[in-house]
Amino acid sequence: MKKEDIYFVRIDEPSELRRTLLESSKTVVRSLQMYEALRVLRVEKVEEIMNLKKRISELDLLISKLKRSLPKSKKPNIDFERKENIRNIRNIRVEPKEEGNELLRLERELREIENKLSNIEK
Repeated sequence: MKKEDIYFVRIDEPSELRRTLLESSKTVVRSLQMYEALRVLRVEKVEEIMNLKKRISELDLLISKLKRSLPKSKKPNIDFERKENIRNIRNIRVEPKEEGNELLRLERELREIENKLSNIEK
């Protein structure tokens, strides 16, 4: 190197600059660690999705085998059952609420208790 190519730059507070650079480096390293952890999680996610797809295909195969092995039967007439249920629902009687009756009963008992109290006081 030539003597002409050498330059010197004055740095004010070199320890502060060094501290700032080290803190920045620390932040970069943490970011890289978080990125690596995220990358590992993504790989695990893909593996789990593939595992799930494999299990679902196995279940589909087993369900189809089960359907083939079950005896064939006629499907029930769902429309008829629905109509019967609707008829049954329409025929249900709504009984009067007992709240009113219960309230009347409690009021009567309260009056009886008040009468007994008034008789005792006399």
